Amino acid sequence: MLKMADSSRAFCSKYAREVLEMSKVNDALAVISDFIDEKGFAPPHFYDYNDFGREAQRVYDDLYLSNGGIARSALDDLKKPKGK
Repeated sequence: MLKMADSSRAFCSKYAREVLEMSKVNDALAVISDFIDEKGFAPPHFYDYNDFGREAQRVYDDLYLSNGGIARSALDDLKKPKGK
């Protein structure tokens, strides 16, 4: 289970329940990133975040910082024996 703030847990409970059961930060970050891409930008040019996008970015940042970021997770994957 990933470490996260209560506010991030509430966001995930509402929008991305699968994140609550993930153990790899990279997988969780990918899900949140997809949500930002799909729903997180404001019209008319879809360049700036809307309210949902800002909240999702805060969750992304919290997950990244609370779980050692991508580097640690990727390093753990590299340390595993191949074929397992």
